[in-house]
Amino acid sequence: MRYSQVFSKLFMVPDFVRGHFIQWELDPFFNSPRPYDFVLQVSQTMDFSEIAYELAVGDNFFAVDRSGYKQSWSMNYNYRVVLTTGDGEVYYSTPVLFGHTNTSQRKFSMASEIIRKELLLCRFAGHQAWLLKRKTYGVQSAQTSVYLDPVSGVPISDERNVDYGVGLDGGYFSPVACTYTIDRSTADKQTDPAGIGVKETTDMMVRMPGYPLVDCRDIICTNLDGWRYNIMAKDTVFFPGTGIPISQKVTLRLIPQTDTIYNIEIPVNFNE
Repeated sequence: MRYSQVFSKLFMVPDFVRGHFIQWELDPFFNSPRPYDFVLQVSQTMDFSEIAYELAVGDNFFAVDRSGYKQSWSMNYNYRVVLTTGDGEVYYSTPVLFGHTNTSQRKFSMASEIIRKELLLCRFAGHQAWLLKRKTYGVQSAQTSVYLDPVSGVPISDERNVDYGVGLDGGYFSPVACTYTIDRSTADKQTDPAGIGVKETTDMMVRMPGYPLVDCRDIICTNLDGWRYNIMAKDTVFFPGTGIPISQKVTLRLIPQTDTIYNIEIPVNFNE
């Protein structure tokens, strides 16, 4: 059993309607051989000596517990994520505790209610979209990793259907449904300093619920016109006294249609 520093982040968002959301990140230098197999374990014991149930999610960055076991504060549950790599090594995350004191139970209840209202705001006054979560760990792309900037280590080439300039096989995880509301948008046209024409920049400031948690350089695909936006900056609001993200303010910048990111297929139906 390995409780190493492989898992750099792990958080849980209580959602008694849609299912409790657990998301994780691995150390960016982690490069054990694929495939990666993640399993969410749930236990009522602190040491996980008894496993209530498990949820296999494959090679993903999140899990949704829709079991319905945790629908009140009468019983407490603990979550942890187990990673099995292609070479047979097994890694365990540190457990996430789900409200073990009266104080934390009250905070979790308040955070869950705020998140519910954030979701309602996006549902009735916002837009649906798809999140392309950028991969930050794993095996480097054999095709593009040989063409790296010597200073930044960023891939110079951008190969369609290989890594899309990320440098890791696949580039992005499978699309995940998300929602947002637009606070404001701006469009600007200026002569390019290099003298190659007019440079157009379109930015949006949007508000998103606390999950799925996004990061800079992730991609948002809108359902209105098919445009894809790069996340330039983000500010996450956590409920005081907890590690629960309740909302996110995100700056998006429109990606030109010539970018290979438009070759990633996304579902048409959000219910798929």
